[in-house]
Amino acid sequence: MIKLKSIIQQLKEKEAADLIQQFRESKAEKYLTLFSHYRENKLSDEEIQTLLDVNTNAYYTLKSRLFDKIQEFLSNNLDSPVIDLLRKVANIPNLVYNTHRDTAIAILLKLEAELRDYDMPYELSSVYNALKKLSLHSPKYYEYTQAYNRHVAYTLALDKAEDLLANFNKALSEYHASKNKETIELLAMIKEQVGHTARLYESHHLQVYKCIIDISFALFVPNAAAVKDDEPVEDLLAKMEKIFLAYPKDSNYQHLNLAYNFLAFEYYHQLKLYKKEAKYFDVVNENLKSFLLFNHCAYTSRFLSIKNGALCYE
Repeated sequence: MIKLKSIIQQLKEKEAADLIQQFRESKAEKYLTLFSHYRENKLSDEEIQTLLDVNTNAYYTLKSRLFDKIQEFLSNNLDSPVIDLLRKVANIPNLVYNTHRDTAIAILLKLEAELRDYDMPYELSSVYNALKKLSLHSPKYYEYTQAYNRHVAYTLALDKAEDLLANFNKALSEYHASKNKETIELLAMIKEQVGHTARLYESHHLQVYKCIIDISFALFVPNAAAVKDDEPVEDLLAKMEKIFLAYPKDSNYQHLNLAYNFLAFEYYHQLKLYKKEAKYFDVVNENLKSFLLFNHCAYTSRFLSIKNGALCYE
């Protein structure tokens, strides 16, 4: 339960108030006491345990059950169109095994359109898998089988690109800590692999990952030969922005927009165009707590270094 106190302190005021009310209504005094003291963060665990008058095992059990209750509360309070779509995807087996075939296919085709609208390729694989089962004796079987196979291959490519993006940013941080020239070769290799994967599929997701890596490489890696055939950074930034505007419902892009703002800030900062950099700096700085969780898709520590005045440009 090492993270319990951190989770409680990260709760929004309304969430904390709702939980406190829940504990009061159920007369769960010990949960309420532990929750309140963790929220205030003034007493140590030993002091809270003494206050509750319980032994170590009972205290650990209390923390564990409080953690479970908070998890349940947070999961039950998730509310967005995407969550609703995920619930529908989770219900697909019921459609396949317990719904008239014509009705099930009609529902699945509507779900396919909704998932395309929100650009959720992973979930589309489940839809096509169900459609091909329900169309076993229909001319549509081959069409849905092909669609399923394409989406499985595509989602595997997406997974690979996301892993490469995470490894790129990990290696980028390591390079700037060690200045090991061998790491430059690794970064160039990852860049090439993502470029190859992006060329295999007509995918805006893959294009975004490629843009992040190409921009980051141009800005942070001293290897001019590896970027000589790349588009200019400003064009890559414009491409990312155009994709984000084209898919406003994509929840992934709603978060990756912070990575875009960081890269735009860094680009204009390096050019010493301080007026242009300001708006991008403000967006990242205002969402800093979230941005610092982005180390799998952005060089987050760089922003902190600049913000704290620890970096100087030649």
